[in-house]
Amino acid sequence: MSGKRRPRGLKAFIQNSRKRQLKPWEMFSKLYYQEKIRPAVESALMKEKGLSKGDKLNLVKKISQEVYDEQDQLTKDEIEARLEKCAKLGEDDLDSDDDIRSPEQYQQ
Repeated sequence: MSGKRRPRGLKAFIQNSRKRQLKPWEMFSKLYYQEKIRPAVESALMKEKGLSKGDKLNLVKKISQEVYDEQDQLTKDEIEARLEKCAKLGEDDLDSDDDIRSPEQYQQ
């Protein structure tokens, strides 16, 4: 034996866990939620009263995808480049930015 102990329990799980790659619209949402997605979400939520948390989350995701689909190619290229960088680094690239939250985090 080499003398090094293998981590056990939660520490082993955290070290060995892999994050899934974000979809382009999810990365777009993380980067541009406040300025490009939130106004559309707030407008839709004003029209749709009495939604459950799950329904609200689904609405946010749907609107995020729609807004991403409407973006110009330059913005989509930026998102793709960011996703490629994240894939190479094995992270989601935004973990250190505490002020950027995903739609799921806004719902909590």
